[in-house]
Amino acid sequence: MLSYSHGPIGLPDGVIKISKRTAENLRESEPAFYDVELLQQPTDVVLVNISAGDSSVSVNQTLEFSPGSWDTPQAFEVLAIDDDIIQPSPYTASIHLATNSSDVNFKLASIVLPIRVDNLDAGTCPCS
Repeated sequence: MLSYSHGPIGLPDGVIKISKRTAENLRESEPAFYDVELLQQPTDVVLVNISAGDSSVSVNQTLEFSPGSWDTPQAFEVLAIDDDIIQPSPYTASIHLATNSSDVNFKLASIVLPIRVDNLDAGTCPCS
């Protein structure tokens, strides 16, 4: 399992943890699941908006943590697009997570999470 608990841009260290459920690279056309946890109780609702960082992955979801449910991890799914583009494998895509809350510890922060993707078209890649 991969785990990211560093302080993302705009957030103090150790307030959000992002974990991938498996250690393998994401494969094109197959989903991968991640968990998001808050590591401290917020004073107000925290929204975590998740979106694709580029066209090679698909994700669009909003997670909501409240002061009463902050310690329950929430999952989101990422799907790598099988784009028929020949490129090295694995390649790096990204997803963006942005927080919003009136709690100063979670207000307007941005996280860029790199995702390693195994390319199904790599067998014919002249790129190496």
